[in-house]
Amino acid sequence: MNIEHQQGDALVASLDLALLLPRYRHSQRRLVLIDIEDTLWQRNPRRRPKGQGEDMPPEAIEVVKRLSEDSRNEVWLLSGLPVKTLDPVAVQLPKVGFV
Repeated sequence: MNIEHQQGDALVASLDLALLLPRYRHSQRRLVLIDIEDTLWQRNPRRRPKGQGEDMPPEAIEVVKRLSEDSRNEVWLLSGLPVKTLDPVAVQLPKVGFV
């Protein structure tokens, strides 16, 4: 483990689109890894009545679906959520892998 992670002060550099976009456009194969919690899905299970489901926002589903429809992209969603929570999302995103 990196010392910055142990201290809790790890900084992630800002995404430089000027560098990323030309490489993305010209890549023949792309691996796209997307974290679900607090990136695509701002979940707050405490606001839901017990037993009531919660859906990923349609806008997030659409973004992931569009990425997965490009044959050059291999898209994986990363999550620590229970399988029963992710099952409805997986049904909507058949070309996407889940970790």
